[in-house]
Amino acid sequence: MPDNGPVQILLRSLLVLAYLVLALGIVVLCLGLIGVQLSQQVRLLLTVPMFVISVPAILVGRRLTSPFTEREVRKSHWKLLLRGCPPWARKVVAVSGWGAMLTFVLLVFAPASHRDAFAMRFLFPIYGMFFATYATAIFYSALHVGDERRQCSKGHDVSPMQSYCPECGENLSAGSGQAQKN
Repeated sequence: MPDNGPVQILLRSLLVLAYLVLALGIVVLCLGLIGVQLSQQVRLLLTVPMFVISVPAILVGRRLTSPFTEREVRKSHWKLLLRGCPPWARKVVAVSGWGAMLTFVLLVFAPASHRDAFAMRFLFPIYGMFFATYATAIFYSALHVGDERRQCSKGHDVSPMQSYCPECGENLSAGSGQAQKN
């Protein structure tokens, strides 16, 4: 997306906010690793930003998948969401997600007497880091993906992953040259 319109400015602002939430999660995790106890108010203050950044990420993610059919989205949701990210960023999101799941499994098997401390020291910061990583990748992807909506020569809307128009059956493969971008 080449212009610097209000959407671009908003996406860049959300990206910076997601980076800050990610850094905050790293700091809280490091504090938990060295044994620093945080008060209930501080934990709440640190937990709220991960949810605040997740809502715009979900909305932007819906916009990123809107040119695709429901079947395409179900089949490769993450691939479509993160198509504007470099490969290493997609791997970071995957590792972050696996880390969040592993932390949850460890919480389930932790002794009952240690669950609260484990959750406060590790679970919340790691989940916050996952949400921030997810949001960062989505905002980055949205900034680097252009408008992929296209139409056949008769004006029917066609998904970027479809080779044929679903309404008239026109061949839209790369070699035919008949696809029109909006």
